[in-house]
Amino acid sequence: MQASYDRLEERIAELAAQEDLARVRPDLDGNAIMELLGIPAGPQVGEAWRYLKELRLERGPLTTEEATAELLSWWRSRGNA
Repeated sequence: MQASYDRLEERIAELAAQEDLARVRPDLDGNAIMELLGIPAGPQVGEAWRYLKELRLERGPLTTEEATAELLSWWRSRGNA
């Protein structure tokens, strides 16, 4: 019985951690991304948003200036001006 209870507690902890990760948002939203990159809504905005989200997960919160610099560097590395 104790082993089942322990497994249940572990699973609850895993789900809580996954839920916290799902709530993580990048430091810039889609509107800011479109404005900074000069692009309309579309798949490129989603790619940039996912890049910033991964960066946030790896490095933690960034200032607006840091996020902007990282976004622009990423954008240029993809062959955009």
